[in-house]
Amino acid sequence: MKKFFGFMSLLTVLIFGINQYVFAGQINYLPGGKNYVSMDNLEYIMEEAPVLYSIDDIMVKPDTDYVFSIDAALDSPMVEIYIRYISNGEIYDEVIFTGNDFLGTSFDSNTYRYYLFSTDIDVNFISLEIRGLDVMSKEEAQGIQIEEGNFPTAYEEHIPGTMIDTTSPYFQSSGTIISYVDRPITAVEVQNSLVAYDTIDGDVSTNITLLNDGYTTSMDTLGTYSMIFSVADSSGNLSEVEIFVEVVDVLEPVFSDINQLEVLYPNVLTEEEILSQLSASDNYDGDISHLITVVNNEYTINSNIVGTYAMQFSVLDSSGNETLHDLVIDVIDQEAPIITGESSIHIGYNQYYSESTIISGLSVSDNYDQNIFLVVESNAYKDNPKQIGEYDVVFSATDSSGNRTEKIITVNVIDSIGPMIYFDLSVIQVYSDQVMTLPDFAELLTKTNELDSRRDYLITVKYDSYTKHANKPGTYHLKLLFEDEFGKKTNKNLEIKVIDQVVDGIFLSPEEIEVGFFEKNQNILILGGSGLVLMGSNLAWFFIHRKRII
Repeated sequence: MKKFFGFMSLLTVLIFGINQYVFAGQINYLPGGKNYVSMDNLEYIMEEAPVLYSIDDIMVKPDTDYVFSIDAALDSPMVEIYIRYISNGEIYDEVIFTGNDFLGTSFDSNTYRYYLFSTDIDVNFISLEIRGLDVMSKEEAQGIQIEEGNFPTAYEEHIPGTMIDTTSPYFQSSGTIISYVDRPITAVEVQNSLVAYDTIDGDVSTNITLLNDGYTTSMDTLGTYSMIFSVADSSGNLSEVEIFVEVVDVLEPVFSDINQLEVLYPNVLTEEEILSQLSASDNYDGDISHLITVVNNEYTINSNIVGTYAMQFSVLDSSGNETLHDLVIDVIDQEAPIITGESSIHIGYNQYYSESTIISGLSVSDNYDQNIFLVVESNAYKDNPKQIGEYDVVFSATDSSGNRTEKIITVNVIDSIGPMIYFDLSVIQVYSDQVMTLPDFAELLTKTNELDSRRDYLITVKYDSYTKHANKPGTYHLKLLFEDEFGKKTNKNLEIKVIDQVVDGIFLSPEEIEVGFFEKNQNILILGGSGLVLMGSNLAWFFIHRKRII
């Protein structure tokens, strides 16, 4: 800001007749005519260029349009005019224009150049400075005029204002005040926001009083309400102003904190069901959940497809404040596939089931995916297809959502070959009056090439229900482990049938003797003799070829 040039002026007191009206200079009084510029309030000095400036500040009306005009004969493109705006003694803004900014007009064969400007609502004084005016004295600068309006009129000399105050004070701020319903302004705050100014007394804001308050009792209800204020100056001049307070709601409604929903396939939620899980409230209207509407919906048309979908909702309060809310809906599949089929299978040691063969006995289904494949996780059977025992094969199935199921198939490797008569080496038949020992069994297996006759074996009994019942007819079992000197092991399960010995002699009745013994029993004698010969030859064979047993 440029330094304000101000000088105190002498008041010229003139007495007119009986009424003793007292006229004043520029300061603190508006002009008695239309021209605000008094030549007595101008000072002319010579610097690098001529300067004409106001000695005292010139009182003006706030928020008013003014016209600055000058005789065309005094106009020059080099002229610079400074009008500085003053509020309560402080310069806070200025307007600068030159001869090039002037407009032109004519009155009474005289041509005038003019410029338009306006005072702000807080302006109550201005100062005037003219640079580059090509005159040699103040008297030669006649024709300068500042008047109210937006178009110049013919030049008039300044008429000083009187000290008698007949003008009412005026409010510098009025109109409509906005009050938020959630944080309403008070009547006192409304009054404190008003500024009143008087031509003589200056700022009379402290004299403002509230005449009528139609607002305070309704400050929590939307609407527009009237308040009437008055202000008086020291001369008793009174002014009133009506202030309208508009109570408004500017806060947007608030949605509940539900931002995501999970829907388990194959369940489907309708829009109504989704809306029922949302709520919205407003600072003025309260619960407005019933006003929620759907703006965007990607979910409904994709409700049967696993994925993530966006929905957007809107709610509008009675004041037109709108809030949008985004919701994410995840359609998820949490059901694992189902593997059906037998959990146990029996396979002979002389057979082999591949993994694909075992899988062919299984089926897999899923609630969402159509094509699910079985994967082999582990297979203990693969390396033991000929070893009697139980082995687990583990299969798994995983759907597109990562749900996984396992199924364990127990493979029972069994000896499915029927017993052979040896006599049979799996089934051995002996008489109840004979007891077979471990060397006997070893000899028997050597003769049938189950064991190598060139090797020595260590025999371990795994199970034996025969020895204790060797003399009692019945069927018994014997499990033996043969291990040769090289560590090779051979398991053998034997079934032993114990039967009674056939009677050696035949007892005849007298009647049978008379008929003839040989004729009557020739078939029995032939069969019995053959049996004895066979049994004797076998016993002889055992003893001759018995092998040393360790």
